[in-house]
Amino acid sequence: MKTIDKENLKLIAIIWGVTAVLAVAAYNFAVIPQTLNKQSFEKQLADKKNLYEFAQNMADEKKRQQLDSDMEKLRSELDKYVIGFQEASNLTFDISKIATEKKVSSFSIMSNYNSKNKAIKNSKDIYENKIKIKFDSGFNQFAAMLNALERHQPVFFINSFKIRSVGKTNKKSVDMDISFFMKKGQEG
Repeated sequence: MKTIDKENLKLIAIIWGVTAVLAVAAYNFAVIPQTLNKQSFEKQLADKKNLYEFAQNMADEKKRQQLDSDMEKLRSELDKYVIGFQEASNLTFDISKIATEKKVSSFSIMSNYNSKNKAIKNSKDIYENKIKIKFDSGFNQFAAMLNALERHQPVFFINSFKIRSVGKTNKKSVDMDISFFMKKGQEG
């Protein structure tokens, strides 16, 4: 009788093992893909709901006027940081004018020194442009120049600067890397 119980016990264990393996396989092949599909459909549904709500808002004249006003404010704010393609050529003149006003000497400017404009992530219409300037000045002139550049509209971003002594004088030689954002335009 003990051999029959052992054989039955082995048979039951094998059946349970096969059943467990089949259950795991069924879960992996049936339930998991359905869960992923459900998540995908829920995301699509949320996107469609947002689009529907936006369309309803656009149908309402007051809401459309509010959205237009909001867009105009955003454009105005963007203009503080981004310059148009046509206006970009004036930036070197603006910087030269600031240098003259701040009375720095040996001023030079090199536009597009890296020869490639850097595309801005997630933007089709804006890229980063760079300028390198060099000049000699005392500390107060350097601080005034830096302040004027940072307050310029559209905004200049001072990426880095290096200051070196010029002989035995109080003057320092300054190299500055500046970047700004520019709208894409017709090049060439």
